Amino acid sequence: MKLSDIIRSCRVSLRGRELPYLPGRWLHPADGSVQEAEGGYDLVFVFEEKPGTSLRLQIREWGDGITAVDMAEGLPEGFERVAIYLKVPGNEHLYGCGQSSESLDLKGKKLEIHPSGIRVRRKGSGEDLRRQAVNWAAGRFPEPFGGRLDTEFVYTQPTFISSEKYFVHAEAEGGLTFDFRKKGETILAFGEPLRLRFGEARDFPALSARMTNLLGYQCELPDWVFDGAILKLQGGTELVEKRLMEAQEAGCAVSGVWLPDWCGCRRSDTGYRPAWNWEADPVLYHDLKARIKFWRRKKVRFIGYINPYLAEGRSLYEEASAQGYLLRNKKGEVYRFRFDSFAAGRVDFTNPDACEWFKGIIKENMIGIGLGGWMADYAEGLPEDAVLMSGETPESFNRRWPALWARINREAVCEGEKDGVVFFFTGAGNIEEIAAADLIWSGRRRADWSREEGLSSVIPAALSLAMSGFPIVHSHAGGQIGPGGGHRGRQLLMRWMEMNVFSPLLLLEDENDPGEGARFDTDPALLAHTALCAKLHVLLKPYLKRCLREAAFGGLPVMRPLFYHYEEEYAFGEENEYLLGRDILVAPLLEKGEMRRRVLLPEDLWIHLFTGKVYEGPSRGYVRAKPGCPPVFVRAGSGLDYLVKRVMRTVGNKN
Repeated sequence: MKLSDIIRSCRVSLRGRELPYLPGRWLHPADGSVQEAEGGYDLVFVFEEKPGTSLRLQIREWGDGITAVDMAEGLPEGFERVAIYLKVPGNEHLYGCGQSSESLDLKGKKLEIHPSGIRVRRKGSGEDLRRQAVNWAAGRFPEPFGGRLDTEFVYTQPTFISSEKYFVHAEAEGGLTFDFRKKGETILAFGEPLRLRFGEARDFPALSARMTNLLGYQCELPDWVFDGAILKLQGGTELVEKRLMEAQEAGCAVSGVWLPDWCGCRRSDTGYRPAWNWEADPVLYHDLKARIKFWRRKKVRFIGYINPYLAEGRSLYEEASAQGYLLRNKKGEVYRFRFDSFAAGRVDFTNPDACEWFKGIIKENMIGIGLGGWMADYAEGLPEDAVLMSGETPESFNRRWPALWARINREAVCEGEKDGVVFFFTGAGNIEEIAAADLIWSGRRRADWSREEGLSSVIPAALSLAMSGFPIVHSHAGGQIGPGGGHRGRQLLMRWMEMNVFSPLLLLEDENDPGEGARFDTDPALLAHTALCAKLHVLLKPYLKRCLREAAFGGLPVMRPLFYHYEEEYAFGEENEYLLGRDILVAPLLEKGEMRRRVLLPEDLWIHLFTGKVYEGPSRGYVRAKPGCPPVFVRAGSGLDYLVKRVMRTVGNKN
């Protein structure tokens, strides 16, 4: 596929003009538009209304089957926006651009991608998006956290793949627009000098490998994370140990406990949250280092939480402020971020000394006391009125901020000599973060069934990230935010757990307020269901480790859309099922009260993991699904017959 055949025209707009684009197009004429050059060729466009004015794109072989497109010359002075028009097949499907919960297939949509890489517009103009991103970065919320917002927490990324088995990756300092609305045409619009990377392959696994070579590889997770569930617990040493012991006595395999309040806690308008002073709280978690060592002997790891903010009035805030490590405002004062009932400062990672200081906190206060991992939260962009130590503007730096935050965590792990033993996961970001973060969390989900933000949004979010180059993605079972002021229902939690068994990490979420809403240990029946899910996850360990190895060394996503291995039209539109690796198909229950669901099985023989019944694809039909026995199928001939037998022995006569 030659790019000169795909890039069919360009348009340029100038500042101050009323029309979005200058009249006419930059068109390459039939003769002389493609000029041979060393390592490739140049594509020359001439402005049809102004003879003699040209725009030159350099097209070069970048290596590994990837073509580079760079703007060489010809942009007029005062240009505001350039659009490149790609000629595409009329029936193509498009995926990626980071995380999308609304639709897996992006064809027919227009996406605004802000350089901070934090949010996707649901409504409003591109200026609305920019303003919302700035307000969020400054700690100014349009509604209380967890309320309805115009946007969502996401990874945004200027990368998409086509059902025609090619990908396009764009890089620009400013914002980008990808317009997929018109049949047969894709428009890439940008406001700063643009670089494009274009790759193609014979199939989707090869395309993923090629894209990962460009964007970076994630690491394999530590072996211990597959040895059971990770329980999010809160409230102090005694309460945590009580709940942990009860779970283990009920037969629940526990590989880790996640304690976000390890550094202390506070209650605010949004509920119970960490105190944001990154050292063990001696009151809430007394003698934590010794307790972590004790838990480790019981094969339970301790997982913490950290973000780049420091709560005002706490010890680390005072130290960072005195050393000049915090972001400043235009008056030279510490930039104060408001979070409900408290204020915080944010570490300025353009200051090399601040980076080293913060890494030291991670190595001493977290790795040093025995943490097995943590969540590295809040990778969102910077407010436009912040002043950086480097002298850069927040807008120009925002694109690099999430990756820098992830790299600080990665370097702390490596310098602490805990690579492959300790892991961390991130909650927002963009392009360069892939190679630094171990695991991508698909964002805060509401504790409801909704397609917008609840359980039904998890699969398209995970698959769109997978098609953007993030091969290892997970969600927190149960969701975090209560629906409309209510709290999580037990059935929702059970179905979410069942789905997350078949993912890289089985992490069970508490709600913001401990004790409200269904939790994994609310009653004996829920605890028994949790124990069953943990056992199933342990049974999947060899298979999951194989999937993680494929991700780490080949860029193949752990959770894959059906079309990844079945290139049929019916598979390109399926976004409520997924393949776990090559050989397991998962069709979770996504609606309240469901006891069966309609399942699409692609062309193969499929064995129901919980009943052993054989189904022949391609087919669509209803499959029963009692709690604890979701519709999950193993591909016949895959060598996983042993897994079917072990699972059936584990669940007994449930189905």
